[in-house]
Amino acid sequence: MTRTQPPRAVKKPENFAYSAPATNVNRKVTNKTKATTSRKTRNVGKVTKPKAATAKASKAKTTKAKAIAAKIILNHPPTEVTDVFVCGTNEQGGLGLGAGSKPDPVYRPRLNPILSSAGIVQIAAGGMHCIALTNDNKLLSWGVNDLGALGRDTTWEAAWVDPNANKSDSDSEDEASGLNPKESTPTEIDASLFPTGTVFAQVAAGDNASFALTDDGLLYGWGTFKVGAPIHLIFNISLISSYSLSTETRHSPPQYGSKGSQR
Repeated sequence: MTRTQPPRAVKKPENFAYSAPATNVNRKVTNKTKATTSRKTRNVGKVTKPKAATAKASKAKTTKAKAIAAKIILNHPPTEVTDVFVCGTNEQGGLGLGAGSKPDPVYRPRLNPILSSAGIVQIAAGGMHCIALTNDNKLLSWGVNDLGALGRDTTWEAAWVDPNANKSDSDSEDEASGLNPKESTPTEIDASLFPTGTVFAQVAAGDNASFALTDDGLLYGWGTFKVGAPIHLIFNISLISSYSLSTETRHSPPQYGSKGSQR
């Protein structure tokens, strides 16, 4: 009887890895990977062109920057801060002494504490109102605002006064002056009514109108012009002239010949 031996086990070497032959599928995947890598390599360093909206926004920013850089300074605001003394009638709060002041006349120059602490560098007086420029580029106004000369809202409801009150009581020190506190107190005109970055160089006042000149020669005005009795032209804060005006400009009156024709 022949004895059959069991088959021997074949020992695989260490780190043995079976490698199947490459198929068509494997070759297609490899080729696709190579193509993607090739496209990425070509795009390295390539600048992507901005879209139309991005280009438009960039152009707008550049134009705005050029406009700011192109601003020509024609007028320089005064820098010396001054004290302000007032005198005269205060019947309508034109002296700017505030709501607590009396409407009585001031016969001698009196230091105005409100204006003297506001950093005033220039002041102008109109018919019944005043306007001032401060060293921090603020416009202050006070006085009569019936025709819009102050450039701000001064609506105020006065307290009711008994016309039959005893005269001795009405003359007491505690009596209200009756002055509109929003008119008699120097108050800043809202800066948001002017374009951002506006720098004022000079102020002027007419009978019932006020004006402010900027450092780049623009002129703003508000108040009332008398067109003819009883017609008044009332206007809010507006750009009067876009033509650059300089405080150094001097205008000569037109010269006429003997027959009235302009030379």
